[in-house]
Amino acid sequence: MGRRCLFLVLFCSQFSVAKELSGWVGEWTGWCQSDNFNSESSLPSLHMSLEIGEIDSENYSWKIQYEGEGVRDYKMTLQKDLEGHWLLDEGNGLLIDRFLSDGTLVDQFLINGKLFLNRTTLIKDKMKIETISFWANQPRQTSLADGSNPIYSFSLRDQVVCELNRESQEPF
Repeated sequence: MGRRCLFLVLFCSQFSVAKELSGWVGEWTGWCQSDNFNSESSLPSLHMSLEIGEIDSENYSWKIQYEGEGVRDYKMTLQKDLEGHWLLDEGNGLLIDRFLSDGTLVDQFLINGKLFLNRTTLIKDKMKIETISFWANQPRQTSLADGSNPIYSFSLRDQVVCELNRESQEPF
């Protein structure tokens, strides 16, 4: 009996990934705080809004707007190669692989000599977006004494943390 229950849980969990993003639908607003590690001056907080809408069970609109900027109109599409794999299409040719696990979307990408790590976590009607960037063009390289296992570490550039609240379950 126990094995059947475990099988059922594992079986159903494989099909729940696509539905997990449906809980993200709605209008979100809040503030972003930036820490620039290359300067002693602090950056001002910025207002952010995010509208997530379900196009169908495998496609979601993802509209972001920061204070003083235009709307960034993205699309999230479920990928079927790996569990929890989503593709963020920025609509300009840039595609970013994102992975959803336990209520957190994670992605990492390299652009213009900067390495970005993003984590977006949903807990009920709160969303936390953390973006950490590193300088990728001059990593510190070390290895074991025999020269094996090279390691590259990167200098921290900045960090942005946005805390959003769900304003509505329905976007737009």
